[in-house]
Amino acid sequence: MIAYQSAAPGSRLFNTRLIELVSRAIHHIEVELAFLNQSPHKEDGLLVFTPPESGLVFWKYSPDGPLPTWLHVQWYKNYKHYPNGPSDMIGYWTENYILGGIFIFECRHESSGPFPGYDAEIDPSLPNKRSTNNILSLAKTYRKLDGVYIKSDRDPRTNRICKLLDTQKNEYLDFLHGDTDDAAINSPLPLRPSDDNLNRVDPEEPALDTGIYRDSWERLS
Repeated sequence: MIAYQSAAPGSRLFNTRLIELVSRAIHHIEVELAFLNQSPHKEDGLLVFTPPESGLVFWKYSPDGPLPTWLHVQWYKNYKHYPNGPSDMIGYWTENYILGGIFIFECRHESSGPFPGYDAEIDPSLPNKRSTNNILSLAKTYRKLDGVYIKSDRDPRTNRICKLLDTQKNEYLDFLHGDTDDAAINSPLPLRPSDDNLNRVDPEEPALDTGIYRDSWERLS
């Protein structure tokens, strides 16, 4: 939010942060809906189903038992480390369903810390006045490069994290900036990587090593 507030409207940084804000908004709306706990499947046993002990293949790869929700995507199941637990899993699933994947970003200029979102130069335990000068100063720490990547879990797909082409990014931004009626007609969603997305990152590489993530704790490695 700080980087978005400090960026010049229409700039590359502004547009990248806009994409991030939309992704986070979709995610957190679904988290709030999950907290309502109004699943239509409460009474049909679907949520408490556990494979039988004879299901050797399942228990070999899932010794801790089934995940707490069926709504999840590969690589985004690290719910024990998520601020909102299993609800964040559903948030990532929703992003994948609506947007075509989870949008992640170049964060090589950011530091990691003892908890999500921590930065040694912006410690939340310290007083923080949101003056204009303060926002501009803090933005230097939060500022990221403007590359946008997607980790898609839709078919057909690649297992790799792919950098969006400029054409894909611009089509999506035109959709976000467009009039409501036109946007509904010309929606580029869901976005999907193709053979043309040659700039790729292996998701098995630690996020802090590649510098490609939205939150450093989000992805299993």
